[in-house]
Amino acid sequence: MQSIINSIVSANEANGKIHEGDYYDETGRLFCGKCHEPKQTEKPFPLAKPPRRMFIPCRCDREEEEQYRRRIEAQKAQDKIKALRRSGVMDAAYNSYTFAADDGRDSKITASCKRYVAHWQEMLDLACGILFYGDVGGGKSFYAGCIVNALLDLGVPALMTRLSYLVNDRVKADNPINLKQFKLIVLDDVGAENISQTAFDIVNDIYLARIPVICTTNLTLSELKSSATLEKQRIYNRILERCPKKCLVPVTKSRIDASRELDRLSSEILNK
Repeated sequence: MQSIINSIVSANEANGKIHEGDYYDETGRLFCGKCHEPKQTEKPFPLAKPPRRMFIPCRCDREEEEQYRRRIEAQKAQDKIKALRRSGVMDAAYNSYTFAADDGRDSKITASCKRYVAHWQEMLDLACGILFYGDVGGGKSFYAGCIVNALLDLGVPALMTRLSYLVNDRVKADNPINLKQFKLIVLDDVGAENISQTAFDIVNDIYLARIPVICTTNLTLSELKSSATLEKQRIYNRILERCPKKCLVPVTKSRIDASRELDRLSSEILNK
């Protein structure tokens, strides 16, 4: 027992921090030269032979330890976000869809997206999503991506992918993606996939698990509500129920002008 006690005391002494400027008082007790707090206990540890004072952290040591803890936590948070992006964003192009990159073409839709993020816990509790619909080129995927990336930055496990990808993954992968690990799932370009029992099973799994789902589609609301086949109706009805907020994303003049400008610049380069 004595050897154990002595080894503990020796380890404490080995880990004790003595810096330039530290000093001893008249009793031989060590003090910090900066904060002037004691760095040793007032009385020697009686069970040690010979009795010796134990090192204790002064304010400087405590602050240094706290800064180190915060750096570690910040690094862990960054690592978590990187891992979430690797697992949650299937297409690398989605990573660029952020509020910072928003050109402000539709301030109302942007405001709705930001409110969704700000009230995320309420949306999660309600299993509430958003449907972005409209013609090609309006920015439906962009707005959905803004929400996903903002939540990923907050450490929320979110997935943005296509239903067709999930179908292939479930059919072909030895270890299919566990959708229940995500708090939000974005299904991009709904309506472009082949409707199958597997597609329905995936949407139904999301529905039954009450995972909020955000969808983008080129289909109209009328097409979603009155699909020609029963298979499509089963899928779209569940999507519409989980997406009470429906945003029509028009192709704005700024998007058209940007597309024309890109055409002009590329033509100038390629036709030289």
